[in-house]
Amino acid sequence: MSKGSLFSLSDPILSNMKLFVATCGVAACAAAASTLRGVTTEEHKPFYHMEGSSRRNPICYETTYIDGNYESQGFVIGACDSKYSDDLGHETVEVCDGHSEVNIKDCTTQVIDIVVYKLGRDSDGVEDPHKPFYHLESALENVCYETTYIDAHYEENGFVIGACDESYDSVLAKDDEEVCDGHSEINEKNCPTSMIEIEVIKLGKATDDVEDPPHSPQYHLVAEMEAVCYETNYTDAHYEENGFVLGVCDESFNTIISKDTETICNGHSEENIRYCPDDTVNITIYKFGKA
Repeated sequence: MSKGSLFSLSDPILSNMKLFVATCGVAACAAAASTLRGVTTEEHKPFYHMEGSSRRNPICYETTYIDGNYESQGFVIGACDSKYSDDLGHETVEVCDGHSEVNIKDCTTQVIDIVVYKLGRDSDGVEDPHKPFYHLESALENVCYETTYIDAHYEENGFVIGACDESYDSVLAKDDEEVCDGHSEINEKNCPTSMIEIEVIKLGKATDDVEDPPHSPQYHLVAEMEAVCYETNYTDAHYEENGFVLGVCDESFNTIISKDTETICNGHSEENIRYCPDDTVNITIYKFGKA
């Protein structure tokens, strides 16, 4: 990211919308916030917002514009929460009205100017609970789970003290769970203490350095429990038995989580390569998640 840039180039909403980034000084931002962010009585336009995916630098984007493309990227009605009180700047963007995904050169409606605000949390106003993080890495799924809660049951399942490694910098999901305090293995009816709500964050790795899949026939497998999709240009009877079918992953799986290269027995992927009756081949498997 270039010096002075407001937005991360890896942020999916920005890459999809191709927002040009600019900066403003404290005084200018304050002035902009008072004049531009206020909904006038003449316009009465509602705000729409989207919270960024970075847990370490929480941000929120806000605008009065909406269309199907913005909704698909995560914008919902309403202004950013009041906890996002730090005005990081705003940008005026030209979009094709009603079809922001279309290049303005090919716009069939009209080109309009919209304003997108970037808001952060004021560090002085953010409550710091001083609670340590605990994490669990899932090497098979290449994800990391993180929470501030711990008990013996969580430790038995592999949670250890410390936050997830910084390489896990993409939030895939946030789940609020009710557990029996100190005894998460016990259900609510038999809880000897009290029920508390905890948050478990599922993190994946950024994909800026992962190239797009090659343009060749692809096969895919959807793992609904993990909300991911695996894609490769290899198939055999064993892969088909495991659920791989012809075609690429659905476009809703628009974030590459990982790219793994595996050596398998060509035509017999179920065989150990030591006993492969034919030649071995290297195949690439892409793992996609949803932004």
